[in-house]
Amino acid sequence: MIGHNTRLVTTRKTVSVREAVAPYAETVRQAVVGNQTEEAQYVGRDIRDRGLAPADCAVLGRTNRLVRMAADVLQLAGHAAFVPQRKGEFDSPVLGVLVEALRLANSRHDRVVLRRMCRQWEHLTGVAIEPHAVGAAAALAGGDFLRAWTDAAADAGPGEGRTALQQIRTGLVDGLAFPGIVDSFLDGGWRSWGDGDANESSEEEVETWRILHRDIVGEHGRGVTLNTFLQRLDLSSKTPPPAPNAIPCITVHRSKGLQFKHVYLIGMAQEVFPSYRALKGGPRSKEVQEERRSCFVAITRARETLTLTRARQYYGYVKGPSQFLGEMGV
Repeated sequence: MIGHNTRLVTTRKTVSVREAVAPYAETVRQAVVGNQTEEAQYVGRDIRDRGLAPADCAVLGRTNRLVRMAADVLQLAGHAAFVPQRKGEFDSPVLGVLVEALRLANSRHDRVVLRRMCRQWEHLTGVAIEPHAVGAAAALAGGDFLRAWTDAAADAGPGEGRTALQQIRTGLVDGLAFPGIVDSFLDGGWRSWGDGDANESSEEEVETWRILHRDIVGEHGRGVTLNTFLQRLDLSSKTPPPAPNAIPCITVHRSKGLQFKHVYLIGMAQEVFPSYRALKGGPRSKEVQEERRSCFVAITRARETLTLTRARQYYGYVKGPSQFLGEMGV
């Protein structure tokens, strides 16, 4: 297949292959179904019928829409499935308040962090604090934004955040009790920082932070500085770890560098892979050649078996087989 990319192939690469061994003698397989939902359902049934460990499998597709739909259908069928993603920040305002408080404690004159702190506090408590007013008050008291913010929050009435405000003042303003304040927060103290709805939605993110906290302290020791801790925390994904034995559903673009025992490459239909946009320039266009490179990446993620699937219809539109299938000789 990749040999069709005459414009992009400058050197011949040697592709190492494995001999097919039982019980996976049928190394490259193809399946055709009615629509995109049936395609994902087929993948789930096939994994069960073959007795494969779900964690040894991966579902790859060209678009986010396709892999997210596949993950949803697999979950409805009783499989644990997930779409890997990277989150730079926690979504819950309960965690967001403490993270921004730590950042403000580390950089007491940072107006950007101060604005984020005020925003997270309003999300958590409903109490709005004006960053400019805090900055003006801080200028009269040594320029400490965190101390001025806690005073403003207390004057405004913390509401649901009374416990949070008290612990921020004690652990980060009057004295830097780090990482003790994080330990206490992750140990269950976070439950008293917000209302019931926030607590329920925060459970998963608290566990994610607990794992990150353990890793950082394990690497740097209990004497880790707040600055180092925040650097590591900022560089780490806040996405919860997947469930054990879950099936990753990944876009082809993000699969580069990964390998799996059994790969299901879905969406092998013309105008899906290669895409409609790529085909506007013709079946031999530069854009199609780029799509072909992506397809090459996808099929070489498989270590033992590769299953190529396509539907006759995608989102109500009839599609023929991908030209890549013919180029592979499938």
